[in-house]
Amino acid sequence: MYSISDAVVSYTPGSGYTAAIPGCPVKIRWGEEFIAQVVEKAKQNGANDVDRPVLPNGPGKYNPEQLENFDRRELSPAELRELAAGLSEKYDPRSMTQEDYDSFMDDLVEEGLLSEHELGALGYHGFVVLGSILDVADAPHSWGGSYWIDPKNPDWSTYYRLYGDVGTLGDVKGDMLAYTKMMSARQDPIGSDAFVRRAEILHTAYTVMANVLEAIQSQRSR
Repeated sequence: MYSISDAVVSYTPGSGYTAAIPGCPVKIRWGEEFIAQVVEKAKQNGANDVDRPVLPNGPGKYNPEQLENFDRRELSPAELRELAAGLSEKYDPRSMTQEDYDSFMDDLVEEGLLSEHELGALGYHGFVVLGSILDVADAPHSWGGSYWIDPKNPDWSTYYRLYGDVGTLGDVKGDMLAYTKMMSARQDPIGSDAFVRRAEILHTAYTVMANVLEAIQSQRSR
């Protein structure tokens, strides 16, 4: 067991502060100079198009810049029914685990309905990526903002009575249809550019997932 009270703090000009706890292999770093180093490295990686693989137990990718070039496929009613028919035996929209959710998102990436570069923000592997260090490089703490929910939205009213406000799949006890419907009800974001951009990405992605899940549920109910 390590105690933060035992930490030895040092300062290095140009690199910022470092806290080292005796015997602990992990060091804590902070300060404006350290943040500047991280930002510069992130910019270099972006310029060099560094694409790190997603680990089996790690967060997914979240890259709004890549999403600007993503040509999201739009399904016709017939195509949606065909896709739902193919997925109806694989998923129960009312009862999904995290592994089911990950697999469902992978399927939608293959179909061109989701991009791998937004999965991190959607909770892939159980991790939610809030943003990139580049989002706050020039404006620290700029991830903040808010959104609006129409209380007259029938989906929101229905599922809010069942689960209240939600933030994770666990909040709806695996009811992924309810989760995506409630998450897609969040609209008209205001706040920093990074917050608004992320909220708009989430709204679009959750709407896509909700539509597919609703079609799957319709197939299973026949």
